[in-house]
Amino acid sequence: MKKVISAVLAALMVIGCLSFAGCAKKGSEGYDVVMITDGSAVNDGAYNESAWNGIKKYGDENNVSYRYYQPSPDENGKLSVDTIKNYIDLAAKDNAKFVVLPGEAFAVSAYEIAPAYSDINFILVDAMPHAEKDETVRFQSNVMCISFNALEAGFLAGYSAVIDGFNKLGYLGAVGSKSSGDYGAGFAQGAAFAADQKDIPVVLDYANYDASNLNYDYAVNIKAVYKKVSEEKEKTFKVKVEGGLGSGVYTDGQNVTISANPASEGKKFDHWETKSDTEGVRDSKVNISSKSDESMNLLVGDCDCTITAVYEVTDEAAEEETQEEEAPKDENAFAFEVNVENGTGSGEYYAGEKVQIVADAPKDGYMFEKWESVDNQGLATGIAMDNEYDYTTEFEMVDRIASVAEKMYDDGTQIVFGGGNPTSDSVFTATENFDYQVWAFGSGTDEHSKSNCYASVVNDYGAAVKLALEGYMPGGVLSANCANGCIYVTGKSLEEYKKDKKGNEVENEEYNGDYAMIYQALADGKFNLVNMESGGDVRNAIESSCLTVNYWINE
Repeated sequence: MKKVISAVLAALMVIGCLSFAGCAKKGSEGYDVVMITDGSAVNDGAYNESAWNGIKKYGDENNVSYRYYQPSPDENGKLSVDTIKNYIDLAAKDNAKFVVLPGEAFAVSAYEIAPAYSDINFILVDAMPHAEKDETVRFQSNVMCISFNALEAGFLAGYSAVIDGFNKLGYLGAVGSKSSGDYGAGFAQGAAFAADQKDIPVVLDYANYDASNLNYDYAVNIKAVYKKVSEEKEKTFKVKVEGGLGSGVYTDGQNVTISANPASEGKKFDHWETKSDTEGVRDSKVNISSKSDESMNLLVGDCDCTITAVYEVTDEAAEEETQEEEAPKDENAFAFEVNVENGTGSGEYYAGEKVQIVADAPKDGYMFEKWESVDNQGLATGIAMDNEYDYTTEFEMVDRIASVAEKMYDDGTQIVFGGGNPTSDSVFTATENFDYQVWAFGSGTDEHSKSNCYASVVNDYGAAVKLALEGYMPGGVLSANCANGCIYVTGKSLEEYKKDKKGNEVENEEYNGDYAMIYQALADGKFNLVNMESGGDVRNAIESSCLTVNYWINE
């Protein structure tokens, strides 16, 4: 029976594959070039669209056919190797000569699957083939890789920031990423060159957020805030919970979660007993949702009350608690410390983990009001609680990296760059909390649509893919850089003049002579840029009389 079901599912999967296929310019015997997206749409405004534009341009100029497939990611937003293989099978049936795989999502598949399709030439963009859980590069004879020059991209961003008038810069990177290290080293060298060229003092705050000795406190401080009962305008009632959680003073009509304490050895929870503590009001007026559930709700009203958890002795052997197996932690992941004042829930948590907090029962004459949360710099944490006005609530541990960028902005940094940083969106998140103008410098794609994006240094997938198709090198690597026009900064042009709508030659307002000169120098290899080993000190990559680096690492 299982085999039959598997066969049916396989057939449905192939049909589903075809329903997510897009195509253009079909040849008589199939398609010459096939692209498999990373799960996003081919018009995503990012890497998929860029790569697809390069394929279309190549196809139209050379009269070859092309199409794309858009797979469906799993519930975690990932593409499995098996899913990718199904689409490569479809490409093979389409007689594809080239299959383009855009991004790191295909690195493992290029290593594991490509050798079985020797008739297909694969192009892996901005990634290198490697095995699962092993970053060692493993080149394949029918896989051509495209590698973007992170040093040059960073240099262009740093140089552009300074010549555009910024003299207080920030870089937010990741020690665990070689790409991030090179972006950061290039950024520092570009800023240093511009500062010396213009003879102006420039300061660079430089932080690797995942460094164990980063001079920054990631603690999240959460505090249960109480107020005097006399300050409450609504009618209130006092609830006392014995053997459980939920004691406090609450307003009329409030819905309060009441939970029993864990049973001691040899006992188990049996039921709740309720008692009215207001003279003349019957016990039955204590309105609870269940007498038998260990966690239930109390609808506050009519009377003060005492609610007692009742346990019974049991001779049965204690049942083993079923514990969910914890997912293995990413060895490069960073745990954030949570400190809860006037309550429970303190500990270390990773981004994505659920954190449950419970306020202590208030002192006589006081009632719980709300939760407050700040970091050790007094900055907003970005934490969204299920209910900040409930004495017991929970939240998902957020990516706190943005608080590092926020601290830079608080200290007067004007623009922060996060090129190569796996959490580079944090530099944009941070800009949302300021009344005065601050900027983020984007990377990878044109990120002008994001809040406070000043400019972006772009890795042009389309230009690089077109070059790879024109000069395919089996098992080789195409270096995408300034020399072949695959890297550029948005808003800056190398052309001094352009054509207007009437075809007349006019001055190009995006032309910048300094930028054009430096871009050409990079293209001609006139700069000997220093790359950065993982965890390296960026100060060793620069020699400058005008650039000062504030290195956010404990010496």
